[in-house]
This record gives sequence, structure tokens and C-alpha cells, in this order.
Amino acid sequence: MPTLAPTKRRLLLLLGSLAVFAFAYTFAPKKRWVSQMGAPRHFAEIGFFTDAETPLPPPQALRSSEITKKEEPGKLLYTWQDTRERWSRYIQGRIPPRFTDDEAQVVTLPGGGQIRIAWASMGYHPSLGDEFPSKETFTPTMATVRGDTWEPLDEESFRALQLQERGQAYWTTSRISRWEPGEFSLDLTFIHDGISNLTPVGRLEVMNLDTMTQVESMAGGILNVMPPNTLYEAIPVEVFYPARLAVGFDIGYGPIEEMRLPLSPGKRGSLSALEAEFISVQRIAWKSAQNSATIKRTKNREERAVIFTLDEQVKRTPRTDVLFSISPPELGRFCDFVLVDRHGKEEKVTQRQSYRLSYLTTKTLPEDLSELVLRYRPNHARVVFELPPLRGVPPVNQDIENVFDVVIPHLEVHHSHELKWTISQQAGVRFAFRDAEFPTDYFPHRFENQSLGELLDEYLAHHPQGSRVRLNSKTHLLEIPKPFSFEKTWKAVRKRLGI
Repeated sequence: MPTLAPTKRRLLLLLGSLAVFAFAYTFAPKKRWVSQMGAPRHFAEIGFFTDAETPLPPPQALRSSEITKKEEPGKLLYTWQDTRERWSRYIQGRIPPRFTDDEAQVVTLPGGGQIRIAWASMGYHPSLGDEFPSKETFTPTMATVRGDTWEPLDEESFRALQLQERGQAYWTTSRISRWEPGEFSLDLTFIHDGISNLTPVGRLEVMNLDTMTQVESMAGGILNVMPPNTLYEAIPVEVFYPARLAVGFDIGYGPIEEMRLPLSPGKRGSLSALEAEFISVQRIAWKSAQNSATIKRTKNREERAVIFTLDEQVKRTPRTDVLFSISPPELGRFCDFVLVDRHGKEEKVTQRQSYRLSYLTTKTLPEDLSELVLRYRPNHARVVFELPPLRGVPPVNQDIENVFDVVIPHLEVHHSHELKWTISQQAGVRFAFRDAEFPTDYFPHRFENQSLGELLDEYLAHHPQGSRVRLNSKTHLLEIPKPFSFEKTWKAVRKRLGI
């Protein structure tokens, strides 16, 4: 019987092995959903963390003569003309220069001043309330770490660090804030050195660097100032694995510039980068107010107004409103606004957002007010801290590579958009097809210890074409592949070949 030569036999064995490997690879079960942490996404680095510094326009405050007071049934309007370009610019607010921390979580500003994370506490310890059945089990987690090394602190070390940084141990034990189930608590304490008159501006923003999605929080975010040099805030974030987060906020600092405006129409003042003019003072009872509402729009110009909806039955106590113009309005959030009465007593009035025409509200009678004071911090910065991986996450999620493997201890959703939004934000993907169709009695729905992949499967089970959905590994878009069309393919080939 003829036999194969050794060389041919080895070749056939090699080909057979390759065939078996190819068959096994092709038909072996694979995970349907894979989203690697840190993989680039086409929608990466959005919003607060990447917007470039905006140049400041020259100051040009509205004059009293440019504002028209109108009375309509149930309304009082102050109108003016504006350019559409100017409006779109200043509504987004001033974007200051951005400064990022070093490996020790320290941000250094021009001039040598520094702001750093002193310590951080984090964990998952939801406030369950009475509405949860007693059979529900949750494993609370908590960790307190040094800001510079991210090393865990025991109780004794934590008290020693407080004494070192603050001169007093404000908290005798580590603690975290308690939020709704499904929310991870992140408590941050910042210390600043060599920065005069520092004040935080706006909210604390959070971004997940693993999924390149902005982490939205419905609570917290407003930094608390603890004199002489401490900022503190606790926020709930929906993160359940050792994610790398970036947190950032804007600050104003430096020698304060002061402008004093007597409450007389047409009185005007200026500082190094802004100017303002007092417009009028009124005392009325109103139910609501709109800032810079659009009245009329043409190709290049807009008529805008501050609209007060009057309380015609006067069920509310009349209030005093001081109207003034400020330019550029982007700088208003770096100002303290103070009303001074005729006896020299000062009242600081909060102004979260400034417009070309703004107003301050007080209980003081108009005849008792003497002047409006603006105290402006001329130096601005956006400080960003890129945190090491979180501690205190649920133990089941300690070693995660595929984001869809992350287990969420508890999730309660009240409509399909909420479930879709959770999957999108947690996995760093986007949906490129219409919404799923759930039964009317499906919501509210509670999920316990479900992975993101299982949540996505549940969502797609209620979509007419859910079984056809695929995840594009390059764009991280969840999409339904288009059916093959010979005609469209042939047209594309002809177009590429130029025939």
C-alpha cells in the first residue's frame, strides 16, 4: 500500500489543524456585547472638559436709552435689540483657560498658586427607605483615601491628615453621603494655597474617562467653601466599577476690582474687562420671570426682553427688582453683586447667570437702596483632576475589562428612555435606531444585580428588530445593519471607478 511522504503528511496535518481551528473560531459562542474600557469613541471628550478658552469681546453694556419698557396684560417687559451672534456667544458662558492636575492630584496656576485634593471618600451605601422589601440585600462599601497617593486611610490616619491640613479634625470617622439606590457617592475635599480671594463658579462636573461619557448628577455639584482654604462637595455618580473619573470646576480669584453704581438711571461704571450701567428699580408682585426671551427674530438681529409675569391678584408679597446691564455678560458669574442701603448696610445677592440685561431681587424698599456694588475677580481658571481608579466599588466589579460585564446592584427605571440612557452612559455607546416598545404596565421596573449586557438584552427584547442589532466596534454605535442591495452596491462601485 503506497504511503505519503513525510513532508506531504506534515503538510496535510497542518492544513487539517488549520481547518479545525477555523471551524472552532467561526462557530464558537462569542459575547454579543463587548465595549473595552478606554477604547476611542467618536463622541469622546465632550462639553465641559474639552471646550477651548473663549476670547472676551470688548465691553459694551446696554444704555438706558436702548431699553424700552412695555406693559401688556398680565406682563411687564423690558426689551432691547441684539445681534444673533452676540447672543449665541454669551449664553454659553465664559470658558476660562484649562489647567490639569499632576500625578499627585495638584493643579498649579499661573503665579504659583495651587489647588489639590486633600482626601476623598467614596462608596456605595444607598438609603433604601421603607419601600424596599426586607429580602433585598445590599453590601455597603466605603473607602477614604489620601488625595496625593490615593492610599486608603484608617480612622487614626484620617484624623491625623485633617489635623495636618486643616488644624482640626472636623470628622471623627470616615463617612460618605447616602443617596438613592443605584448612585455611588463621591465626597471630595480640596485645599488651595497661595490663591487669593478664590471662589468656585458653577457646578462640579464629572466625566468617565473609560467610556468618554459625561457623568450627570441630579443632586449636589455646588462646591461648599470652608474658610480659610477648603472646598468640599459630595455628589452621587452612577459608577459601579473602578472607573477613572475626571472632575472639574471653574474658579475666579485674584485682587478684587470694585465698581459702585448709584441707583440713578444712566449711571455707568467700568473695570479692567467689563462695564455696567444701572437701568431702573421697581417694586411689583410677580409670579415668574424670563431672562432674555426672544420676542422677534430677523436674519441678523433679535429683539429680546426680560419678561415679568405679574401676580394680578397680589397673592405674593411685592419685591424690589434692580435692573442693570453688564458687558461682557459672560463675566457676570465671576462677580459678587451687593446692594447697599442708605445706612451703608450691605446685602449680597446671588446671581447664577448674567445676561446683557439682568436683575437682582431684594425685600428692601426702593427708597431705602442707595447703590449697586460689583466685586469682580479678574483671574479665571478651569481646574480638572484626573482621578486614579475608584475604590469602594461593589466587590463583583473589581476586575472588569468589558464594560458590558459591569453588574449594577440596583436600578429602578420609570420609562424606556431611562433604561436606554443608563445603558448608553454606563457602557459608552449610542443607539442609532428608534426606541423599543414596552407594554404599558412594564414600568416602573426594578432590576437587581443585572449586568449592562443583560440590561441591553432586556431592552432589545422589546424592539421589533432587536435580534438584528449589532455593536459597531469602531464607532461604538448600536445599529441595525442595512440589508444587502445589489443595485446600491453596484452604484457605489461604479461611482468609485468613475464609470
